[in-house]
Amino acid sequence: MPGKIKNRKPRSRGIAETYIHIKDVPSDLSKEKVQQYLKQHAWIWAKKNFKHPVIVKVRVEEGSLKVWVFVGGLSLINFVSDYGSFRSGIDQMVSDAKAFSSFVIEHFSHDEDIPDQAVIRAEKRLGVPGKIQRFLKSLENIDSQDLTHNERQVKIQDLRDEFLVIVQLLDNPRDRQLFMEQVPDNIKQTPNIPLPEPIPGVLSLDVIRNEED
Repeated sequence: MPGKIKNRKPRSRGIAETYIHIKDVPSDLSKEKVQQYLKQHAWIWAKKNFKHPVIVKVRVEEGSLKVWVFVGGLSLINFVSDYGSFRSGIDQMVSDAKAFSSFVIEHFSHDEDIPDQAVIRAEKRLGVPGKIQRFLKSLENIDSQDLTHNERQVKIQDLRDEFLVIVQLLDNPRDRQLFMEQVPDNIKQTPNIPLPEPIPGVLSLDVIRNEED
């Protein structure tokens, strides 16, 4: 049913996320060593990369080694207020997230002497700001596309669904209001569907702690 929000764990979390998957793990590279290294360095790197206080969490799984470095913040408004517009602030947050992940991937691989061929996957995930940026781009593009009436209605419904998902990720009332101000009425007005209750701790990464409990 269009517009219905499913109760599920959010895939977009925090303001940045780095994922590294390593095969043929060097014998001296233990889970504990990786955790210690990243917990020591990742917060320093994040503090240098982002202009406002952040929260950093590290997760490491053994086997073929899987590493996650999450960066969170208390609210979007603290970050975007430094820029001329909400969109400019979101774009800068996404740029900062990419730069942070590039730094983590490069320095972790170099400092731990991990061969390039041992890295199966390295991803720069963009968290909630990335999701908002993709939504805003889709919103801008809909008027530039040559669509039939039915195609346009499908696109609008997709945007309405995504709008509700993003609203659910914003548990700070000021963040939610600021985001909603960017969205035209025909998208944010969803007949017979109330705004969803926010999922606590998506931006601040409390949701990650809750998943592990």
